[in-house]
Amino acid sequence: MTLEEMDALTTKLESTVNLRIDKICQSSLGKDFNQNQCAHYVSHVMGYDISKNASCKFLTYADSQNDSVEGATIRVDAIFNKLNARARSELSRNSCYSPGLIFVTQKRNIKPDKSMGNMPAKHIGVLVWPWVYHYSNTSNQVKKENVAHFMNTFERAYGGSGPVGFYYGEFL
Repeated sequence: MTLEEMDALTTKLESTVNLRIDKICQSSLGKDFNQNQCAHYVSHVMGYDISKNASCKFLTYADSQNDSVEGATIRVDAIFNKLNARARSELSRNSCYSPGLIFVTQKRNIKPDKSMGNMPAKHIGVLVWPWVYHYSNTSNQVKKENVAHFMNTFERAYGGSGPVGFYYGEFL
């Protein structure tokens, strides 16, 4: 990623902080605040629309016919599994990382082939060290948090049923 591309991405991410998903996406999913929106948000910001089966554009016939709805992937595991296995790694708390994606899930959700399963306890954000931009489903808005705060939050949220893993992925 060039410096100009990184500046443009950071500007785009900053412009979304505190926004609700309905200000980012015009689909029916964007208006449903009872749904998990983290992958939906990341995909809109990053321009990821990797599967018609997991795209906000094709959830309803009306959305598929609406020109104002831009498609975006809505599943964390679909994005994680699209990454080349060499383009992702488990995060270490005491390391800095280049810009990329940050994933969190229970470690038991990572299969022996290193793909991610579809259990509910999973989340994604955009990592621009030392910040994570992600969609908080609890507060229904985009958050900008430092990495340590993000990790502590999700260890508490997902740790009740086993160890939590954090993973870094290069941008698609």
